[in-house]
Amino acid sequence: MRYSSVVNLQQSMKALTFGLTLVRHGETQYNKEGLLQGQLIDAPLSESGLQQAEAAGCYLKHVLFSNVFVSDMLRARQTAETIMKHNTSCLGLQAVWDPLLKEKSFGTAEGGRVQDLREMAKAAGQTFLDFTPPEGETQEQVEASGCIILCFSGEVALLTLYELLGAPGPR
Repeated sequence: MRYSSVVNLQQSMKALTFGLTLVRHGETQYNKEGLLQGQLIDAPLSESGLQQAEAAGCYLKHVLFSNVFVSDMLRARQTAETIMKHNTSCLGLQAVWDPLLKEKSFGTAEGGRVQDLREMAKAAGQTFLDFTPPEGETQEQVEASGCIILCFSGEVALLTLYELLGAPGPR
């Protein structure tokens, strides 16, 4: 009986699907030059970045979005707006510009070369991702600002985790 309940649940779960689309903003001139932007430098997309956003919009034009959450940084807003203009499911949909989705603050290193920050991290005996430049955000601060809660039943949570990881679920 327990096995048949699990099978019935798994069969009904196949109908419960949601999509999560993660998009990185298009290129900025700072990206092209290998410079850190962080939170203080609100650079617009470069011509190439605008083309990338257009390409993403064309690629995602048939995806049915019910919500759009975007960093409030200009580069992310421009990318999202371009994607949304290509997508008919976004007609009338209001994007949520959320400062909690901002880039990590790189403190005094913002505007400097990414390579210089990599070298500073190496000299400190840390990885690039773990290193915190002066006046920058720690990894823990970034993680704390970007937490999202999804609250649902155990089986749904388990199947969602399998889906997010791209792992085969229990069969």
